[in-house]
Amino acid sequence: MTRTETGAPRGAGGMLDSVPLEVRHTSANAAARTLLGPAPPPPPGKRRRDPYAEAGSHPEVVARVWNFLGEAMPEASRGLLDGRPVLVHPGTAIPIAIPIATTYAIWVAPDDRPFAEQIGLRSTWRWETGEVTDLRDELSDGWYFGRWRTEERTLCRRSYHEIDRSQED
Repeated sequence: MTRTETGAPRGAGGMLDSVPLEVRHTSANAAARTLLGPAPPPPPGKRRRDPYAEAGSHPEVVARVWNFLGEAMPEASRGLLDGRPVLVHPGTAIPIAIPIATTYAIWVAPDDRPFAEQIGLRSTWRWETGEVTDLRDELSDGWYFGRWRTEERTLCRRSYHEIDRSQED
């Protein structure tokens, strides 16, 4: 199976093999829940919502987060937080990457933050409306808006392992 630029598997419509589980609510993901807002309303009928197309973010952004940034992480890292796609550390429910409408945010481990800034990642985003979102205010230090850089996959993987190390202490 080959992959598209966004990381979505070709011929699979970008979908994962299984439906991601809902991530448990913790203090570690409370700020992300606030930033994302209330869960989208349930789809009509009894069908499941398509997390790529019906959960508040552009399907290519969800594919970028789940399929590309999360590629080397366990399948359980792909979850739903109040029905919205997220990439989390499965043991802690700490978010690592979050699709936000037409962009996404990643958490970068402290030692990697200078490199993240060197490759152009920033904590602020100016929307078409002129409104500015600063992830330091909305989430915490270490959160950056993604720029579709290949290096972001390594940054996310290193953040995942940083969370593992912090749990061992």
